[in-house]
Amino acid sequence: MLNGSLRPIFYVTSVTSLLCDFIDLCTMKNKLAVWSKKYWITALGVITGGIAGYIYYSKVGCSSGNCAITSDPLNMTIYGMAMGGLFMNIISGYLSKTKQ
Repeated sequence: MLNGSLRPIFYVTSVTSLLCDFIDLCTMKNKLAVWSKKYWITALGVITGGIAGYIYYSKVGCSSGNCAITSDPLNMTIYGMAMGGLFMNIISGYLSKTKQ
């Protein structure tokens, strides 16, 4: 029988403190904030490129099915994401040099 005198060995005050101890979540939050400030233009390019790639597939595409990239919506979306990310990464590098 369990009585009131039995207590768990480990007390967890909060999930956040537990994660900060084991995974160092507090440092990860700071790294994410720095990353998001640095690469937000590139992330915007990836999202925009994915949307543009899918629109290109749906409007132009490849009707015969022989085209490796434009015949499949997933391939065209991934290709658009890559091109959008690369393009915006180049633009963000240029903008950061002109600010200095």
